[in-house]
Amino acid sequence: MTRSGTVPEMLFEDEAAAKLRISIDTLRRIRKRGEITSRKISGRWRYTDADLMEYQESQKVESWVARNNESAKSPDTGSLGVQSRRTGMRPGTIMTAVNEARVAHHLAQTIFGKPK
Repeated sequence: MTRSGTVPEMLFEDEAAAKLRISIDTLRRIRKRGEITSRKISGRWRYTDADLMEYQESQKVESWVARNNESAKSPDTGSLGVQSRRTGMRPGTIMTAVNEARVAHHLAQTIFGKPK
């Protein structure tokens, strides 16, 4: 009984890591997390080009702007799709040392919670 097609070329860990331009240790961590397909043959891990391509495709990150189909600039701040957080101060108010301390205190309470 003959199978149609050819057997894909199997790459050792060092060859696969070199193709992905990562260290062997990083490739091993990725494999252990189950993020890349691999097979153990004769006690050694092997990868195909298809495995590497699949992993690379899974690592693509779409920009926030493209995901949300928004314009590149925010109307309020002009920065890339990010609204600025209001500090509670009126526009044009000068930040004094007292105001800085209040803002820092409020931020610390928001992050770490109020003291008990």
